[in-house]
Amino acid sequence: MNVLVYSGPGVSQTSLDATLSTLKSLLGSNFAIQTVSPKALESEPWTVGCALLVIPGGRDLPYLASLERAIPKIVGYVKAGGSYLGICAGAYFASGRIEWEIGTPLEVQGERPLKFFPGLSKGCMYPGFQYDTENGARTVSITTCNGEKVIEGLYYNGGGEFVVQESMKDVEPLAYYNDPHGSRSVAGVSCSFGSGKAVLWHIHPEHPITSELVAAAAARSTEGAAVAHPQQLETQRQILFCDTLRILGLSFPSPANHRDPPTHPLPQHIYATERAISILEALEGVLESIQNAHGIVDDTVDSFKVHKASAEFNPRDIPLEFDGIQHV
Repeated sequence: MNVLVYSGPGVSQTSLDATLSTLKSLLGSNFAIQTVSPKALESEPWTVGCALLVIPGGRDLPYLASLERAIPKIVGYVKAGGSYLGICAGAYFASGRIEWEIGTPLEVQGERPLKFFPGLSKGCMYPGFQYDTENGARTVSITTCNGEKVIEGLYYNGGGEFVVQESMKDVEPLAYYNDPHGSRSVAGVSCSFGSGKAVLWHIHPEHPITSELVAAAAARSTEGAAVAHPQQLETQRQILFCDTLRILGLSFPSPANHRDPPTHPLPQHIYATERAISILEALEGVLESIQNAHGIVDDTVDSFKVHKASAEFNPRDIPLEFDGIQHV
């Protein structure tokens, strides 16, 4: 199964890199972590075999322009049972409406098409944001809505709050900002959408608290907790990210029980659009001509088993433990 991370116009390179790194460290032994372009989201059959679509931090307006033609496919994917993770700009983009820096030269407001969170995302939560700088970055702490956990030292840069209404039956707040004024502004939500699920965060849970980026943000913050106990807080961040992924239906070992990744490749899947189906059929013909009586293709190093897609075939039946054969 694939975890796809959007990497097109608007994406912050630092957020993209941290998202990929965190996902690979937590999921790399169970899922194939890949970037995906706007064109692929629009025209490729990516929904088949996709366990999670992630849109990381960056700029909402380029997302709106670049993903316009992919919107119906993204909405259909989640509605049919898919999972979506939106971080900062990816969370604004997945809201029903945004109001951001109203009354300033940076002002952005308007309806948004995904509407996984059907209400208003309003920002910035904290002042000082400037594009392409770290001037408004800081570390913040949040409290889970059940009151069980306080998570400190999380990176923040330009995020907002979710304005949750009592009428939103399919929305569950996940955490509040620890605001000294006691405003209980919502920092993260879990949203049911059709048969699928979306989790949206206005903070940045992808950035390791032990990184130089977060340490510099902590130095500009009032709490400064990330400098005092970075490794302890990093464990909390990883648990938060794991909890997020489990809400989205992904199963994997917890960081405490994390095993070394396998030394063999995960099963590889080959898909084709209708226009390219003849290429796939030709490839199947070649493979059938060289496989042995057991359906195995041997080369000088490896043995391959090619599985044909059919109503009876389930990719989950392919063994994840190495059986001496590479599965395609």
